[in-house]
Amino acid sequence: MKVTSLIIEKLLNDKIFRLNTALALGVTERNVQQLAERNSDNLTKMAAVKYYKSTGLKDKDIFETEKQSATREKLWRGRGIIDVGDAGNVE
Repeated sequence: MKVTSLIIEKLLNDKIFRLNTALALGVTERNVQQLAERNSDNLTKMAAVKYYKSTGLKDKDIFETEKQSATREKLWRGRGIIDVGDAGNVE
């Protein structure tokens, strides 16, 4: 499961949101930035989701649907960001 582009955008562009997510996960701000850059599954850990929800976000704002994930993967392949052989290991 992945987080939506809204969460990724907030993590990359909103320092307070990124810092509070880092605090919730017990990691550094830089680590959260790196997790966001690759849309890591670690961004869906319960502690992070609890923080996202505390800001007023709903599940639909937090989690990607299967259709969104497939579309994102297709776009990444088209841009040469992932290899077809890595399709099962997209992170």
